[in-house]
Amino acid sequence: MRKKQIILTICLVVLAWINLAIGVKAASTSLTASSTNVTVGTEVTVTVSGNAASWDLEISGDGISTTKMAGYTDDAENGDFSKSVSFTPSKAGTYTIKLTGNVTDESDTESTSVNKSINITVKAKETSSGGDSEGNNNSGGNSSKPSDTEEEAPSISFSSRNETVYATSSVNVRSSCSTSSNKNIIGSLDIGDSVTRTGIGSGWSRITYNGQTAYVSSDYLDTKNPIDTEKEQEPEEEKENEEEKSNVKTLRSLTVEQFTLEPEFDPDITEYSLTVGADVEKLDIGVIAEDPKSTVEIVGNNELLIGENTVNVKVTAEDGTVRTYTINVTKLADVGVKLSELSVENYTLSPEFSSDVFEYTLNITDTSITNLTINAKSDEENVDIEIVGNNELKLGKNIITILVTSKDDNLTTTYQIVVNIEETQPENNQIIAGIDNNDLFMYIGIGVVVLVILIIIIVAIVRKRRNAKETDDYDDEEDFAPLNTYSLENISNDEKSEKLENTDSNSNKDTTITDETEQDKENKRKEKLEEFSSYASSNDSDANTTPRRKGKHF
Repeated sequence: MRKKQIILTICLVVLAWINLAIGVKAASTSLTASSTNVTVGTEVTVTVSGNAASWDLEISGDGISTTKMAGYTDDAENGDFSKSVSFTPSKAGTYTIKLTGNVTDESDTESTSVNKSINITVKAKETSSGGDSEGNNNSGGNSSKPSDTEEEAPSISFSSRNETVYATSSVNVRSSCSTSSNKNIIGSLDIGDSVTRTGIGSGWSRITYNGQTAYVSSDYLDTKNPIDTEKEQEPEEEKENEEEKSNVKTLRSLTVEQFTLEPEFDPDITEYSLTVGADVEKLDIGVIAEDPKSTVEIVGNNELLIGENTVNVKVTAEDGTVRTYTINVTKLADVGVKLSELSVENYTLSPEFSSDVFEYTLNITDTSITNLTINAKSDEENVDIEIVGNNELKLGKNIITILVTSKDDNLTTTYQIVVNIEETQPENNQIIAGIDNNDLFMYIGIGVVVLVILIIIIVAIVRKRRNAKETDDYDDEEDFAPLNTYSLENISNDEKSEKLENTDSNSNKDTTITDETEQDKENKRKEKLEEFSSYASSNDSDANTTPRRKGKHF
């Protein structure tokens, strides 16, 4: 027996040494307070500390605002973390502070729950200048020592009041203005309790308490309710905290061990799907939040049922907003024997064959196909394989069923191939990608019409300019028209010679004067016309005028 104990001790020592050598430590948390016994008005600091690879914790309880703390280490190994929260108790009693949530060890894939609490006892303040022998606390503010009588001290006079006042902390109610004894205590007020004050005098307040006159130290009464004052301040503090809180609620990573999500994970895609076998009861889901301050909750992952299941991964940001990632899980029913091989000759099934996939698709464009050669095998013994619907295939959708039946237990597993036989649609060979050919031809036609119109306009303009130029040239020729343009047939030979000599002389003169102005040319032209017009008129009246011949005349 002793030898077994020695061996067990050695094994434990070796195991501890191995754990120490490889640096693996279990995740841990602790909850402590600066003091567990305080008086009203004393600040208490609560500290949460721990060691883990990731943590998602919440501090809550009496007197403090709920505080969340979440995070993880960059290297996915255990690391230290801590956070402190302080509060000041305003009344006597027992304050319970809780720590809840979960932590993850560097070697674990699942979180460990945390549920811890600590109690803090808060006592009322001592309000008297002294106390009784039993050490009881007494309220009061009178520096003198009144007698033990329960009657009001004759030296105290009260000024009349009629107002509602509130206790600022726990305080005793007495039948007389004395704190030297507890015999005159007839009750107490908690923080926020209201009474009617009928008088004030020498540090005491006269009140009406349960239908009788009583006395309370004025130091513990106020016309403002301290609870309402705290409530007014809380929204401002909460608003400041909300402004600082993060709204990031996305995942950095989402994986399912041994399975592949469809589609591939993307932080902006919130819905996925996968198919599992009949033996899968729970998914091994791995998640990493984008913001360490956000929290992650997985719902619906336990006890998956046959058929459709929904697993939700809820990510809650620090400001409380939530984003849900959904995984639609199809759990297959437990089947009998399965195929080890399934193929169609000259064709490829979609998806690729797997014994756990029971439905496939095959698209065929050859409309002459009426039957297919299907290869189906099973590694199991005593199995019948029957293929139904493989003959007389038609255009459109056809379903081929492969029945795999075990002779031992008479269980049948069904595989199906959906065959779509459709004619190949003619390809639309677009001349320009993205533009229909008909539209392209229309655009070309419009372009040709516009081009023809432009050509017509240009030709018209060119012709107009050419005609204008020819007209100008003709006018210039008229300015210097030779004598043969006039009727001189009836002029004598001597006169013709004279006129020709004058014309040649004038013509030569015109050509030698290069600086003659246009106005001068016009004047000379008019003079010539007048001269030859008068001369021609005199000759036309002659009856013996010789008829003019066609052609030029000089």
